[in-house]
Amino acid sequence: MAKQQVDVLALGRGNLNSSTDASTVFSANNVVTTWSSSTTYAQYNVVEYAGNAYRSKIASNLNNEPDTSPNDWETLYVGVKDGDVCVVIAGSGSTILQRKSTVWSALVAAPIVVPLVDGQASPATAIQFLGNSLTYAKVTYTLVRGTYPSAGRMRAGTFNVLNDGVVSNVSYDHEFTDIGADVEAYMSWTYSGTNVELQYTSTSLGVPLYFEYSISGWS
Repeated sequence: MAKQQVDVLALGRGNLNSSTDASTVFSANNVVTTWSSSTTYAQYNVVEYAGNAYRSKIASNLNNEPDTSPNDWETLYVGVKDGDVCVVIAGSGSTILQRKSTVWSALVAAPIVVPLVDGQASPATAIQFLGNSLTYAKVTYTLVRGTYPSAGRMRAGTFNVLNDGVVSNVSYDHEFTDIGADVEAYMSWTYSGTNVELQYTSTSLGVPLYFEYSISGWS
């Protein structure tokens, strides 16, 4: 049976990026931030409070102090510290955060393969992330036309994406190289609400189109 994101939310201790005895916390659909009494948290969201990591047990979790609300919050780790790692699971994607100077920032992302639509005439979302979690993002990718992972049409590229933190302005640059004929997929970055989105259109060529990517950056 495939694991669901709610099944994998905490893993013992890890050792990533030269960290010693670093905790690894799995969080569903959010970044890890300091708990705030004015923020409403979803079930399985993870926060840091008074040096510990907590996971929300309930939906619409508002103004319940984690250390004194055991019915609302589960203690994941006592004594989180710089170097600790968090994997944020959001739909089909995941992003690795690491605690640096008490702030959780994106470290790397697990490479993900996303099938795109052949003949996508109107702009559609390929990937998205929370703008305030990654003010600067570097997205490394490959585009493949045909049977993944090799085909006659391939592109490798990098986006450097910058947003203003409140996601009202997004700017980016793009470098890429091709093998074979043009993949005939066209991409641009924009924003929707609090999300930064990579949107695409594609020509109908009658063959599959795959997008593989990883994200790194910081808030």
